[in-house]
Amino acid sequence: MTTTSYAAVRAVGTARAVEVSVPLKDDAARWYHLEFDYDSTSRQLILTLIGPGRSEPISASVVCEPDFLRQCADDLVVAARRTSDRDSDVRVSANFTGKIDSLHVYGLDSKAADCQDLLLSHWRFGETLTTEWVADTGPMSRDARLVNFPTRAVRGHLWDGSCTRFADAPEQYSAVYFHADDLGGAGWDRDLEIQIPADLRTGVYGVRCTNESAGDLLPFVVLPGSDDRRPATVVVLPWLTYLAYGNSRKGFAQEFLDSAGLEPIADLVPEVMLQHPEWGKSLYDVHEDGSGVVYASWQRPLLDVRPYYRNWLTGGPRNFSSDMYILWWLDHLGVPVDVITDRELDADGAAALVDYEVVLTGSHPEYVTQGMLDALCHYTETGGNLMYLGGNGFYWVTSIHPSRADVIEVRRGYAGTRAWTSHPGETYHATTGEQGGLWRHRGRPPNELVGVGFSAQGWDKKAAFYRRTAISFDPAYDWVFRDVDDERIGDFGLVMDGAGGDEIDRYDAMLGGADAAVLASACGNSDRYCLAVEDVMESTTEITASTNEKVRADMVLMRTSGGSVFSVGSMGWVPALPVNGFKNNVATVTENVLRAFLDNQGGAGTTSAARDTTIRRKRS
Repeated sequence: MTTTSYAAVRAVGTARAVEVSVPLKDDAARWYHLEFDYDSTSRQLILTLIGPGRSEPISASVVCEPDFLRQCADDLVVAARRTSDRDSDVRVSANFTGKIDSLHVYGLDSKAADCQDLLLSHWRFGETLTTEWVADTGPMSRDARLVNFPTRAVRGHLWDGSCTRFADAPEQYSAVYFHADDLGGAGWDRDLEIQIPADLRTGVYGVRCTNESAGDLLPFVVLPGSDDRRPATVVVLPWLTYLAYGNSRKGFAQEFLDSAGLEPIADLVPEVMLQHPEWGKSLYDVHEDGSGVVYASWQRPLLDVRPYYRNWLTGGPRNFSSDMYILWWLDHLGVPVDVITDRELDADGAAALVDYEVVLTGSHPEYVTQGMLDALCHYTETGGNLMYLGGNGFYWVTSIHPSRADVIEVRRGYAGTRAWTSHPGETYHATTGEQGGLWRHRGRPPNELVGVGFSAQGWDKKAAFYRRTAISFDPAYDWVFRDVDDERIGDFGLVMDGAGGDEIDRYDAMLGGADAAVLASACGNSDRYCLAVEDVMESTTEITASTNEKVRADMVLMRTSGGSVFSVGSMGWVPALPVNGFKNNVATVTENVLRAFLDNQGGAGTTSAARDTTIRRKRS
């Protein structure tokens, strides 16, 4: 079936609108030059196209009413069709998908001898990438606002492959990539608000919203107050990861399901997302032209960030809903705890953790900024005790928009286990200018921080369990396995009936954490688990769990400068905690480590007061 695209200009006057268009060749990734003019003598609105594969320009025109130009709307709308104004807001339709580069507006000086064109406005899209506004460098100074975060730092019509970093050649990155389904926040009016009590204890809360036919529970985090007495333990919720996965529609992508040999659980597929595409996509989805979604915002409904969410592949909790079991487990133990998010790590750095003896991560802290890594590294290097209770953590380079804290950016690059691939020359973040992709390829593999790094992922009916290694029976590690006599650890769980599945990490001395001790490993997953692509150096069939020993989850303990890091290496670990009312060997091992860290055993030693002194000394 052949489809035809059009380039169109629509001018809206007080009496009626006129539109002129020319057909485009259905030719992806080609640049066209478009000009539109208004001839006041003939009253014609003229559109001219010059493009590849055309020997001559083509034009189209339409005759306008007398004095039409003076009646036209004052605002210029690009990459969409203006439909109406309401409450001073421009309403549009027919949103454009594609790139626009080098937008100019000229006037005509009819008094000049050669009737020369006069530049009125020029918008340089390759500049000021960290704002939603593009400066007009022409004499009219009418700055343009980019709506819904179209993609910046993309190749323009001058890009020749000689430069792959936009900061080195901004003239080659003077384009904006618009998508009809871009969403930089829903922009809804406020319907209601609640006053949070000043004495509300830190933790995760929810606002229940109901009407006659439906209900919803909107979660939020209450941070520790500045005057609160700090407990020894803090949970850092991976909020950026929740956002990256928010409204993922991958469950509707048959190509993904077929390649993984998967069947979604029908009653868990969120059909409501299909009914509401205006809620936006996740960073795992692609736009209608196949390009990846690089921005995500909190200012929209996110149905999979709910305590009752169950994943459409496993039928179990994932991300936010999984991490709620950590808080439930700590409450069950009676352990006082503060709750913060990784955004506080990015904003406050090491100071966000200085008061705590033990830091616990969520089950999948995959998306992290440099500030978050720096904060955690400083914490462990100054004697802090870190419990990494998940899998595939600290993986993707992520940035937070400098003026819109609700917006994050991710570029997938050309390697790593990824949902889509960045276009050539488009791996640097527009928000920060930093190289995107894997932290591993930036020289900061997760292994250096937590002793393990991503190994594989897979989904089926049964996930693996852990077996202790020979070194774990050394008396030095008896405290980890106190009251655990079972041969199989985690042969159960709310996700695929095993603690060693979903996304898993392994120890690899070549990548960092050489001093870590591997205390247990989960090696029995099915061949739906394949070695992470960043570890596959050449074509081979030996990448499955049964053919490659690297496809496993490792539990490790790593000594630091006065403290320790304990890592479980699996997203399935946390969903195994609540089985049998928390009376199981996964919960026992995790409690043993937590109690030892709180009691400054098992390598822990440096107090929060000492870390505070170190931070203040470095600041001075």
